[in-house]
Amino acid sequence: MKGDCLMSIANQDKFEFGIYTFGEIIPDPITGKIISAEERIQNIIETAKLADEAGVDIFGLGEHHRLDFAVSATAVVLAAIAQATKNIRLASATTVLGRSLEPILHAMHEWGTKHTLHKRQEMNERASK
Repeated sequence: MKGDCLMSIANQDKFEFGIYTFGEIIPDPITGKIISAEERIQNIIETAKLADEAGVDIFGLGEHHRLDFAVSATAVVLAAIAQATKNIRLASATTVLGRSLEPILHAMHEWGTKHTLHKRQEMNERASK
């Protein structure tokens, strides 16, 4: 029990640095050009890769269902990021759930699949060491 308490206290002292995005599609402030949703998602994946290489602890991605946001299937994009990164923790910044059971089950299945892909990546890294 004492060891658990000490471990818990030690973990509270760790400062984590993270970044997040909702995948907004906004005009470039200089050129005014608006990129496609596909290009925005590729930019998000590249940003996560750079964050991973820089040692950032966590990358969060939010979900929106409007035309001015590129990410409506957060788990799918995070699964793609999981395949492109090595160490960074991935998280949902928001998950939209409806009032019926179907959207909740759908989200559970999406996140379970993303978790499986990310765990496979972690197992492959351990095996290669």
